[in-house]
Amino acid sequence: MPDHRKIVRRSLRVCVLLVAVDLVVALLSSIIGRSPASAFGNLLLLEVAALFIAAGLLDLSSSVGMSQFKRSVMSSKEEFSPSKRRESEQHTLVFFLAGSILFAATVLLTIYDLFLH
Repeated sequence: MPDHRKIVRRSLRVCVLLVAVDLVVALLSSIIGRSPASAFGNLLLLEVAALFIAAGLLDLSSSVGMSQFKRSVMSSKEEFSPSKRRESEQHTLVFFLAGSILFAATVLLTIYDLFLH
């Protein structure tokens, strides 16, 4: 069973880092005459997509089917390992949870912008 607190902490760290970078880029975009809110929202959506793709690739890379593919096509000697699979699932959960948090933030910002602003 994965340590959920560790996964949540790592996901929040990823989110904080990405939001900090997004805020800096959004502020810099205002210098060149672009809308900072638009830049921030667009960056969040791109990062959500990238995090979900990364999570999917991590999950795929440790699957039974991929290990069989590596053995048959690439002549790999590596066998499927349940311990490696569990470790990969923890990394996958970090990226998936971070993407979900950022997506929820994007939805909340959109609702705020549409109805309350």
